[in-house]
Amino acid sequence: MKFQEAVKWVNRHCTAVALATLLFVLCGFDHFLALVKMDAVSRRFPIMNSQTERSMAAIDFLHGHRWFAGVFMLVFIGSLLYLELRNAPRWSVWLVFLFLAAPCVAYLMICAYINNKFIFLTPMLPTLGRST
Repeated sequence: MKFQEAVKWVNRHCTAVALATLLFVLCGFDHFLALVKMDAVSRRFPIMNSQTERSMAAIDFLHGHRWFAGVFMLVFIGSLLYLELRNAPRWSVWLVFLFLAAPCVAYLMICAYINNKFIFLTPMLPTLGRST
């Protein structure tokens, strides 16, 4: 197999799986950043609206049930690999990719909403011997 043929084969058969893997890495990193931000403010942001509470509940739920993400990842990658091994048409592979990537993109938007919230940190001023 020539180099160009090998590159064409890898491009045809591995692109969707590589993008799915990249999407999962991005979701994991964004999840970690959202948890750190929520812990930094003790889960009390200056502006607590209902969307913030729902987003924090979704992040906490997925953090408590990490096996959901593992099963979803196995189904996602497994579906793509199955379609690649069966030589399915490209449109069906990308349709399955888009259908299964939608929950990941929604979770990325939830985490991004928490990550983009402002935190007002007040510096610790010395009391100069005064008691409060």
